Amino acid sequence: MEITLRTLDAEAYIPLIPSLSALLKDAVDRGASLGFLPPLSIDEAAAYWYGIARDVHEGARCIVVASRSGEIIGVGQLVLPSLAAQRHRAEVQKLCVTFGARGQGVGRRLMEALHREAARRDRSLLVLTTRRDEYPQLFYQNLGYALVGVIPGYTIDRAGERYDTAILCRCWPRPADARDLQFEAGRDVGTPAT
Repeated sequence: MEITLRTLDAEAYIPLIPSLSALLKDAVDRGASLGFLPPLSIDEAAAYWYGIARDVHEGARCIVVASRSGEIIGVGQLVLPSLAAQRHRAEVQKLCVTFGARGQGVGRRLMEALHREAARRDRSLLVLTTRRDEYPQLFYQNLGYALVGVIPGYTIDRAGERYDTAILCRCWPRPADARDLQFEAGRDVGTPAT
């Protein structure tokens, strides 16, 4: 089955909150470090998605979903700062893929879509955080993100154990036409692929 990617506008976003909530719950309950602790209730997941609805409506947050046969199997988002000195950057947040769709390139395709959305909005610096020395860090580094720092003990688990967080970034020159920009894994962080 073909995977489709779509950037949600404010009108399309609200009806998808139940599906997004189920996806977030699945990811957190299976160990994803997304700011929540398992087991995540569906109500807490929904409260998160409703809580960012205003940002989506105002264009301060871009949500991209991956679907297969009408079912959402992945999501990622860009937070878009609006202050004048920050309009060149965006933060990648809450990238997650359903357990059954992992290992099929969905996360990579979501990140490519987020890169296109960032470039379309003239955002040439992307930052993100993830747990240090776990698979997601390698995933992002394979997409050209560079490790720029570590915050010791930044997150905790249910037992109170602390985990270090890696801070990564990727930048590139602003392209003349963002729609033509393509990205390759492992490419120099300052150079878009041609």
